[in-house]
Amino acid sequence: MDNILKNKLRERVLWFWGFFGSKRDKVAYISTEEWPYIERWTNYIFDDFLVRLSKHYPNLSHNDLRICCLIKLKVDRLHIASLMGISPSSVSTCKFRIKKKIDAGNVNKILNHMSLESYLLTF
Repeated sequence: MDNILKNKLRERVLWFWGFFGSKRDKVAYISTEEWPYIERWTNYIFDDFLVRLSKHYPNLSHNDLRICCLIKLKVDRLHIASLMGISPSSVSTCKFRIKKKIDAGNVNKILNHMSLESYLLTF
């Protein structure tokens, strides 16, 4: 898909949860009912990103995949924390653990020389 559509989805997700414009006064968490829509659109726009990621790395939890989904949408750490209802330091810890899980599944340890964000954006 072209970058315009990807950026529109990212902006739409951030706007819906109160980070763009003034739709809401307070940032809301992503509810359990809302996640399937985000996951479906992420898979649609990024060629089954979550499906491919879970096949390559079956040790990633559902929560790990959700964080990867937001990273793929280029949502920053502070916004991920707000949307997930956790602290920014918890997001950093989650990202570190995801990186370890991904590296555990790779013989070449590809993440030794790149960030999790860089890897997921090119995955």
